[in-house]
Amino acid sequence: MTNARHPIFGNTARKAKKRTEKQGTAARIFSAGTVLGVAALLLRFTVVAPKAAAEAARAGLFTAGNAVLPSLFPFFVLSSLLIESGIGERLLTLPAKAVARLFRVSRSGACAILLGAFCGFPVGARVTATLYRKDLVTRAEAERLLALSNAPSFAFLYGTVGAGFFGSAALGLRLYLSVLLSTWLTGLLLRPGKHRSEPLSVRTEQTQSTAALFSGAITSAAHSALTVTASLVFFSVTIAAADALLAFSDAPTVLRIFLTGALELTSGIKKAAETSCGLCGICLCGFFAGFGGLCAHLQVIATAELPLPDRAEKEPITFRSYFLCKGMQGIFTALLFLVLSRI
Repeated sequence: MTNARHPIFGNTARKAKKRTEKQGTAARIFSAGTVLGVAALLLRFTVVAPKAAAEAARAGLFTAGNAVLPSLFPFFVLSSLLIESGIGERLLTLPAKAVARLFRVSRSGACAILLGAFCGFPVGARVTATLYRKDLVTRAEAERLLALSNAPSFAFLYGTVGAGFFGSAALGLRLYLSVLLSTWLTGLLLRPGKHRSEPLSVRTEQTQSTAALFSGAITSAAHSALTVTASLVFFSVTIAAADALLAFSDAPTVLRIFLTGALELTSGIKKAAETSCGLCGICLCGFFAGFGGLCAHLQVIATAELPLPDRAEKEPITFRSYFLCKGMQGIFTALLFLVLSRI
């Protein structure tokens, strides 16, 4: 008698199926409600305060053009060249071995972690998606890599946040170290029980010409840059609409800062740095840097979601574990930054 017809196992399977269907229905209802709520908020804001909405959009373009893209675009091109040509794995052989053993990932996955740690998001997502497309990592490993390879870059935290927002490059360095330590702590806590060092498929020799590699890298980087810019503009207007609503309801300043940072990293850290909140402001900056903000997460999702290959067994990457890890990293970074900022 098979388990499907067994009176106990059959009922268990049916209950599990119903529970999964209910969870899926609840998720769809939540998503639809969120979309409708945001749409209503933006519609009201653009109708009631069109000048403020236009100014928020211009502010988003200014942030993208002056703070984000100058530090990200070169890394977009560089990461694509390193991965597509296979040079990155050869250059990072020694550190990749150590990282692969530490987090129990493949060497290709270790390269994604190293590039993401320095270049920041969504570079890590682009590298991870490329490795998964090439069958160099499994889906489970790709989902773990997304959480370990996507964080604010060194250039952003050290230069833009440290020297720019805080007026102290040393404080920006401490924030970067806090993010790095929290990310790797999360990786240690969630690493699998068995280490896999061999790739799923053997890498073939690069057949593309140098000109084709550069052309493909620049085209891919331009697409990612457009996605980043559009996300920043959208969330800049959304933050302005939400902030106007909270200001009208006389909400506490800390709540307004938290909502801003939860939606978009750069604006949240800037507001927290400009507002004198003491230890609370330090913890908020740390949490925003570790969590990343919904704007960055949508960029990661858009970058990592690829069209399915011809092979039917290829499954798309899911993001449940990614959001769980980012929440953990936000808490860890807040605590670590609170300690390191006192040194």
